[in-house]
Parts: sequence; C-alpha cells; structure tokens
Amino acid sequence: MKKLFCILLLIVMCLGLVSCGEKDYSDKTVYYSVTDGINSFDPQLAKTNAEINIASNCFEGLTTKDKDGKIVLGCASSYTVSDDKLTYKFSVKDDLLWSDGETKLKAKDFEFGIKRAVKKSTNAPFASLLYCIKNAEKINKGKMSLSSLGVKADKNTLTIQLEKPSEYLLEFLSQPVCAPCNEEFFNETIGKYGLDNKKIITNGAFYITSFDQKENTVSIYNNQNYSGKQKAKIKSVTINLKKDYKDIYKSFENKDIDVAPIECSYIKSLKNYGNKTKLYYNTNYCLYIPKSAFSAGLRKGLFTSIDEDSIENNISDSYLSPKGIVPLNNTFDNKNYRDTVGVVSLSKYDKKKALKLLGDYDLASQKLSEVKLVYPDTDEKLKLISNLIVQGWQKDLNIYINSEPSSEYDIKEGLKNKEIKIAVIPVSGKGNLATESFLTLKDYGVINYSVKNFNANKLLKVEKSLAKNGVIYPIIAIPNAISYAKDINNLVTSLDGVTIDFRFITKD
Repeated sequence: MKKLFCILLLIVMCLGLVSCGEKDYSDKTVYYSVTDGINSFDPQLAKTNAEINIASNCFEGLTTKDKDGKIVLGCASSYTVSDDKLTYKFSVKDDLLWSDGETKLKAKDFEFGIKRAVKKSTNAPFASLLYCIKNAEKINKGKMSLSSLGVKADKNTLTIQLEKPSEYLLEFLSQPVCAPCNEEFFNETIGKYGLDNKKIITNGAFYITSFDQKENTVSIYNNQNYSGKQKAKIKSVTINLKKDYKDIYKSFENKDIDVAPIECSYIKSLKNYGNKTKLYYNTNYCLYIPKSAFSAGLRKGLFTSIDEDSIENNISDSYLSPKGIVPLNNTFDNKNYRDTVGVVSLSKYDKKKALKLLGDYDLASQKLSEVKLVYPDTDEKLKLISNLIVQGWQKDLNIYINSEPSSEYDIKEGLKNKEIKIAVIPVSGKGNLATESFLTLKDYGVINYSVKNFNANKLLKVEKSLAKNGVIYPIIAIPNAISYAKDINNLVTSLDGVTIDFRFITKD
C-alpha cells in the first residue's frame, strides 16, 4: 500500500508539473465594452469596432504585430521578395492548427481568404486595401474574373503578385481582411459562416466560445491550439455591447468593465476613479460647402468670417485644432503625414474682407434663410462649434443660417442629393492612412478623383486648393479615446485606437 501511495503521489506531482509548465497565462478575464453591434464573426466582413476587435484577436495573418506595433511574421515562417518588388513568396508554417484542434492550417486557406475579400459579391468593407494586388481592383469592381487574382497557393507556399511595389503589403496582411478561411468549413456552413460562434473556426490567440444575443455579450478564450509566438497573457475577454457612451461611463463607475472607448467629455470624471486614457487623433471634422451650392465669393466670405480664436477657446481638454484636412495621426509611407508636409494655412478671421468677398450678393434670391448647417450627432462639441460658426455669420455678415444635427449617413446622402448645402463632415482614413482619408472626401463628393498614385506633396496641394477655394475648412480634431481601469496593464492598440490587442494585456 505504501509503495502504491508513493507511485500515485509521484504521478500527481508529475501531472502538476506538466500543468504548470503548459499554463503560461493568468486566470484573469478582461471586460471590454463598445457601443456598436455585431452582425458577423467573419473577418472578411468585419466592419464595426466590435467585429474588428474580435477578428483581430481571434485570427492571425501571414504577418502580425508585436507589442511595439511592429510588423513581424505571423503564420508565415519566412518570405522572399523579387528584385522588382512585385512578387512576394510566403512560406506558411507546417505545424499550425485551426481552433477545433484537428484541422491543419495551410497556404490555400490564405488564398481562399484573400480571394473571398476581393470577390465582388462578398462586399468586404476593407477590400480596397488589397488593390495593390494584381487585378484585385478590377475583380472587386466586377471587371475581371477571380481566377486572375495575383494570389496562388502551392503546397505550403503562398505567392502574391502586385500591380506595383507597395510599402503597405505586410501591414495589410496582418489585418482581418487578409485572415485565412478554410474552404471546406466555409462550404459546410451553407451561407451561415460567421453568424454565430459555432459557425466559425479561428487560428489566432483567442477563439470565440459564446455569443449571447439577448445579453449582447461575446466571450473569447485563450486558444490552446495556437502555436504562434504572440500568445495571450490572460484567460479570456468578455465583450459587452452598450447602448451609448453614457452607458459605458456607468459601467466604469460600477467597476463592471475594464476597457472601453469613451467620449472625451467623460475623461475627467473617469480620472477620479483612477482610470487611465489613451488618445488617438485620427479624425478631423471639417466644414464643407460644395462648389455647386454657392459662388466662390460667398464660400470664401463665409470661411473668412469664422473666428478661429473663438473656436479654439471652446475646444479645451482633449480636443485640438486641426493642422489641415488630413488628421494629425495619419501616415504616408510609414511616416506621420502632417509632420512630413506641414500645416495647411486657412483663411484668417477678417470681417471686412468677408464682407468684401460677399460684395453685392443677393441673399434673398439665394434663400439663405432656408439653408441649414448640418453637423454629425456624434459629439456635443460639434453642436457647440456649429452654433458658434452660424452665430458669427449672423453677427458679422447679417446672414441667418440655422444649425441642426443629423447622422453621418444622412449627411452623406443629403450632400449626394444636393439637399444639404453646408455640412460638417468627418475625415478619417482606414488603417490610419492619409490616402484613405482622401477617400473619405471622395465618399462625401468633395473630390471626384483617386489619389492612390499621389505622393505626399500632391496630397498637400489638394488640401491647400480645397481650403483656398472655400470648399473645406478644418474646424476640430476629435480623438478616439480609450479609457481603462487602473489594474489594467500593457494596453496595446492600433494606431487609430480602434483595435485593442488583447494578447498582451494583463490585469492585476
């Protein structure tokens, strides 16, 4: 009996040692909240902040990012680049598994995932990021067959051919839009891929364990079948969908959540609870008057009567005066765009000059009294600044224009239908890229041409021209703000603050 007891004790001790050796993460759960919804767990369709965060943490691309935000190898063990920088060959690791613990991850999964993203019928919201790949843009616009895409898997090698050299390919390959997709599993879901946690398999540091639609809660757990280098430090993340920022604030107040995006107006109060905050200036709000709406003289006159000092005195704390149309944090060729090209000078406040620019303008015939300045209903500061602008026009120019809030979607549609003549519009780029911010201008009808082949100086010329001709006037930089509890450490995010990398986060 004594001998048997010793053997059993030895077995238990060995099992304990194995268990301790395998478990390299804490038992902590981080509670994260956002205000937008979840329509799908499909990484190619990820659009809302919640969807992007889940996809980014549950999938890993050929490349990924380390805790310092640098691009490193993910599912690829190595890659080569041709002399003309048009052909990339990635060797995919041969020991990778999907989260089901049985299915092997292969190069063809990346080929299928990228092809799904580019395919027109998929309607992937970030498909334009892949236009650097040969024929991707033409395929996405239905002008060429999917078979002509410059992506091909051969055994465990994925070859990607480009239209032209791209500085951003390795960055894009780390995004959810380029996540792998197992074609066999995809076909088995019969059109329901990603609609719930049972209709998705992942390959990243986390996997999706539950989705309670009634409680608006998603749970992701440490994926023990993940063999990559960037393993998660915590057991799980619970993602709760809140109604608005006020709801998020109350949750912080009750200590129900650890991390969440928050409106800047709550930052001071949350600091009293010990919360810390990170700010990301990747959105500028600009006053926009279409050329078709009014004459150049009237547009310039209205801009010249905007009192910058009055606005600046009312945007204290976390809000900043923008230095141009393109946001402060946007990059170009992996460098800060604003630091590279400098500031865009705007029309200085000058009442006399404004009146001279207006000249004998027939206000009555243009029915300016019926015109409204429409601003997004996303932040109270936009209401304040819009009111300051129209009050200045009334005082200095005797022009009576009212202001009213609206959704960004309705503003875009109103401008498109020429029902809105003066509006405040957001300028913000996908992936924090300056060229993508210019696509925002195209979406709102400000410009009608592509800037994808422009260099930084050409982009600056467009900014200056729009400001000089009385079309766009940047008024305020509103940051994305991430608030987090005092016991949260190693908060790593994307440059725009949209994505939180839960692999590195720890909780005391």
